[in-house]
Amino acid sequence: MRVLLGCLVLFALMGCARESGRLRIDAAASLREVVTELAELHAVRTGRAAPLVNLAGSGELARQIEKARKTDVFLSAGVREMDRLDALGIVVRETRRELCSNALVVVARDAHPDFVIDNLARAQHVSIAHPEVVPAGRHAAAWLRERGLADEVLAHATRSPSVRAALAAVQSGACEYGFVYASDLHVAPGLHVVHQVDGSELPPIVYPGAVLEGARKPDEARAFLELCVSPEGRAIFARHGFLPAGGA
Repeated sequence: MRVLLGCLVLFALMGCARESGRLRIDAAASLREVVTELAELHAVRTGRAAPLVNLAGSGELARQIEKARKTDVFLSAGVREMDRLDALGIVVRETRRELCSNALVVVARDAHPDFVIDNLARAQHVSIAHPEVVPAGRHAAAWLRERGLADEVLAHATRSPSVRAALAAVQSGACEYGFVYASDLHVAPGLHVVHQVDGSELPPIVYPGAVLEGARKPDEARAFLELCVSPEGRAIFARHGFLPAGGA
């Protein structure tokens, strides 16, 4: 029994050692496919092990980063989360880059050619990423307030921990409509966009990325971030439905 326990401890320590030797990237859930492809390309380019990728809502990631300080690179879906970490002295400012943009859309399982935004107030279930911790939900809630629909819609909305969770709620049929990003439709081809929010009706949607103070692998972290904004990296973002940063 002691031998078995000793082996288990050894394996655990070996696993921790292997993990500690890899670049760690915390990325917004909507970037899942992009960051996976970039991580694989980074591994090929550098000959290193593929980075460890932690995916969640940007607000939750910022909270984790603030508490644990174990992340090398943060790819956020919102400026507010990056600004918050910057104000705490956690962001290496000169590495900060605008990675991409996106479009906010309302989706449904059916086409709804006669959809009008008042339908959202009449729907029994609307899926929205939690406005307090997820940029997509924050944008959606702000847009609903501008339209005078926030009280009615948010009163019966299903708040999800990430935009991908909001997407899944519509895919499963649990919600009639959902607010997600246009890029999310690349992994949910069966859903229909029933309304696209005009970009002029929202603050700019910006995905910033940065190396963090205390990064265990600062040079590799900088190289990964430069890959993100290289022509090849920009092409990966575009292929997965993201818009150019700054409308470029």
